[in-house]
Amino acid sequence: MQQIRLITTDLDGTFLAYGDTPHPDNIKMVEKCHAHGIRVCACSGRPFLAVRGIVQRAGLDAFCVSNNGTSVVNAYTGEIRYRNRFAPDTVRQLVQACRQFDCWTMDVAGQRGMYVCRMDGQIQSQKPERMGQDEWDSMIHFTSLEQMLQAAEDDAERIGFGLNHPENMCLDAVSQACNAITPVEVTSTDLRFVEVTPAYGTKAEAISVLAGMYGCKPENVLALGDGFNDLHMLLWAGTGVAMGNADDRLKAVADYVTIKNSEGGFAQAIERIVFEGR
Repeated sequence: MQQIRLITTDLDGTFLAYGDTPHPDNIKMVEKCHAHGIRVCACSGRPFLAVRGIVQRAGLDAFCVSNNGTSVVNAYTGEIRYRNRFAPDTVRQLVQACRQFDCWTMDVAGQRGMYVCRMDGQIQSQKPERMGQDEWDSMIHFTSLEQMLQAAEDDAERIGFGLNHPENMCLDAVSQACNAITPVEVTSTDLRFVEVTPAYGTKAEAISVLAGMYGCKPENVLALGDGFNDLHMLLWAGTGVAMGNADDRLKAVADYVTIKNSEGGFAQAIERIVFEGR
C-alpha cells in the first residue's frame, strides 16, 4: 500500500460518536496521525459554521470541506481556498423545482449558515435531540420561503429538502427536474433528506483540491464515511473506509469496513490500515 499522507473524514456517523462529540479514541488517533506527519481533514455535508467548531476542538487540520464538497475553508481564519456555488438567478428556480417532491422543509446552505424554512410556516424553537449544537447554531430560520430566498440567493452552495414520504424518494426524478435548470449533483445522506449541489459539487472534487494543496496523489489519501453522499469521496481516494453503520451501498464499494462510529470505528480503521505493521 502507498504511504497515507492525508485522511479525509465525514463527521456525522463517522468521526462523531453523537451530536458534535467525537469518540475519545478518535481524538487520540488524530494526535497520533499528526505526530507521524499525516493530515486529518473534516469533509462534511454540514455548512461551514457547523464544521469549524468541531475542527478546532478536535484538533483536526485547519482546512475543512463543507456542504458536501462545495467549499474548502480554513476553520481558524475563514480563508476560502475553493468555493462552488449556484448562480444567484438559478436558486429560486431550483427551490421551486424541489418543492414538487412533497417536502416539509427547504433549506439553502452557504458560508453564512443554513437558511431553513418549514413548509407549514412554523419555526422549530427547540433543537432536535439528535442534532449537534454547532449545527443548530448555524441555522437561520424563516417563516416565509420568499424571505429565505432573498437572504440566501447569493450564498447558495447547497439546496436541501426533507421528505414527507421518504419511501417514495427518487433521486433520478430530482436530478432530472434540477438539471433542466442548471447542471447539478443530487445525493442523499439518508432516506429522509435530499441535497442538491452545483455541478462537480461532490466530496471527491473537494478532497482533490485538498490533495493538490498538500501534494498528495489519490493513493496517498484515505477517506472515511457512512452516507451515500460519501460515495464519490471513497471511490476517489486510494483507500476508502465505510463505517459499520454505513449505507450498504457504501460498504459495497469500500476497501475496508470498520466498526460503528459509536464504537470508535474511525480510530480502529486508521490503526489497522495505517499503523499496524509499521
